[in-house]
Amino acid sequence: MARPELRDLHKWTGLALLLPLAVWTLTGLLFALKPGWGPAYEQLSPWSAESPATAQGMNFTTFAQTQASVNVASIELHESAIGPVYRVVGRGESAGTRLHSAGSGERIDPLSLDHARVLVDAAIAKSIDPGRYGEHQSQTVGAEAIDFEFANGPIVTIDLHTARLRQRGPDTDRIDWLYQMHYIQWTGNAVADRILGFACLVLVWLLAAAGVVLAWRGRKQGIAC
Repeated sequence: MARPELRDLHKWTGLALLLPLAVWTLTGLLFALKPGWGPAYEQLSPWSAESPATAQGMNFTTFAQTQASVNVASIELHESAIGPVYRVVGRGESAGTRLHSAGSGERIDPLSLDHARVLVDAAIAKSIDPGRYGEHQSQTVGAEAIDFEFANGPIVTIDLHTARLRQRGPDTDRIDWLYQMHYIQWTGNAVADRILGFACLVLVWLLAAAGVVLAWRGRKQGIAC
C-alpha cells in the first residue's frame, strides 16, 4: 500500500474510533475511581452481625432432633430483628431452605408481610447509606417474594422462604448502563452489539498496524537520508 493511502487509512480509522475511545476512556476512569458505587451494589443482610442470642425455649440440640426426619445439609442460628432464627438447608428430597423460630421451633416461612418488612427495615438501617432509600412507599407481594419500593427509587426484594435480600436503585441502573456503553452494547440487539464490538476491535488493530508501518517506513527513510 502506498504511503499516502496508508496515511489516509490511519486517519480515517482514527476518526472512526474517536467515539469508542472517548467512551472507553470515560467509563474506564469511572470504573477505576468508582465514585459512590458501594451502596449501589451493597449486599443487604437480614441477619445481625452480632452473635446469635441463646434461643429461649429450644436449644440447638433439641431443635436438631426435631429435624431428624429431614435430610439436613446444615442448620444455622442467626440473630435478627424478628428474634433468633434457625435457617435449615436440606438436600436430596428435602432440598430447599426453611426458617424456624429459635424460640418455639415453629416454621416461619413463608415470611409474613410484617416479618418481611421488619427484616428489610433492619437491613437498611445498618446499610452503608440508609438515606439512599428514603421512606417506604409501597410493596408488591408475590408468592415467593415481596418487593418493597422506597421514595428515593431503590427496590428491595426479600425471598419469603430464605429471607435473602436483593436491592437495586437508579444508581445501580446508571452503572449497569455505563458497563453496557463500555462493552459496546449500544443497540440493544445482542447480534448487532457483537458485530459492532468486533468491528471496533478490528479498527483498533488496523489503526495500530497502520501506525507501526508508517513509523517503520519513516525510520527507514530517515536512515537512508
